[in-house]
Amino acid sequence: MNYPENPLWDRLVAFLIDLIVIRFLLFPLNYILFQIVLYFGLLPVFKPIVIIFDLLVFWLYFAGSESYECGTTFGKKIRHIQVLSEDGSEITFRVASIRLAAKLISILLLGLPFLLAYNEKNQPWHDRVAKTYVASTKR
Repeated sequence: MNYPENPLWDRLVAFLIDLIVIRFLLFPLNYILFQIVLYFGLLPVFKPIVIIFDLLVFWLYFAGSESYECGTTFGKKIRHIQVLSEDGSEITFRVASIRLAAKLISILLLGLPFLLAYNEKNQPWHDRVAKTYVASTKR
């Protein structure tokens, strides 16, 4: 398969746009969650609840968008890129979840696997783990 060129810059900008979208999604949702926690008197466990809730939204946003929206999140649509499997087909929710888990591991390791593990196919570590690549949608 011929892997199209895709600059790291496009991927980074798309990811930052997606983080902004997630923050806007989480702000009202966290407020509602806070009101529910207050109502039930669960304030001492609010922080762990929010962390779990935020991770769930993060996972559903990325894995859901990349598997059900033709391989794109909102940020990827703006940057005209999409995630595909190595054979060129759309990815499944399972594959998108594996890709996201590998990306989160990379982020926790200060991005070193992401930056240092690029190969000749322009795939960072998390794309190789999930057997995916990011392609340009510009014609």
